Amino acid sequence: MPNVSIVIPAYNEEKYIGRLLASLNKLPTENILEIIVVDNGSTDKTREVVAGFFATQKNLRLINEPRKGVAWARSRATQEARGEIIAFLDADTYVSSRWLSKLLKVFSSGKIVCLSGPTYFDDIPKRQRTVVRIYWFFASVFVAPITGFMGIFGNLSVRASSLQKIGGIDTSVEFYGDDTNVTRRLSKVGKVLFTQRFSVYASGRRLSQEGLIHTAWRYALNFFSEVLLHKPITKGYTEVR
Repeated sequence: MPNVSIVIPAYNEEKYIGRLLASLNKLPTENILEIIVVDNGSTDKTREVVAGFFATQKNLRLINEPRKGVAWARSRATQEARGEIIAFLDADTYVSSRWLSKLLKVFSSGKIVCLSGPTYFDDIPKRQRTVVRIYWFFASVFVAPITGFMGIFGNLSVRASSLQKIGGIDTSVEFYGDDTNVTRRLSKVGKVLFTQRFSVYASGRRLSQEGLIHTAWRYALNFFSEVLLHKPITKGYTEVR
């Protein structure tokens, strides 16, 4: 089985990152080489929350990336990571007890270079949760097979050697379309798999702040812009708390 570096970019995530680290703490440790939290200039107690897990997670690392932006944080982590597989998670997500075993099973075959799956939300109204599930069903069953690539950086794992082969993360893509950019390029060197069976849960704060329709439209627009034009339409992004 391959070993895994888990990468978590974090900016002012004191409210959520503890939940993620606690869920990772429940996973078998033999294949987790390291958990790298990249602090991207937090001004809250993110670092203190992470430090509180040092005693129970011996492979936990906390590093700094002063250049502002999640792309820079992820790029820095890939330079630090030593695992054969690099698994990216957002700081406001948490994983199930089977998340790692599913990841290892897929990558043990040697055919897949990238694995990703939906992010579901447990803190939004039931009607919105249903819409999100329909959205991801349509995306995974129809869109991903047609394009040959799809990914969500909040739950995206890659072979380190494949990521290096394509030149790493494109830091010019600040936020929207960043995951489509990397999966599109990875599809040139191997198979990219997006499946509903590999999912995580996360905070629905962006949906609540920006609105479900607006958020879905913006993500879809930048996805297809990356597919067709190889660049996103939306520049910049707003941090949510």
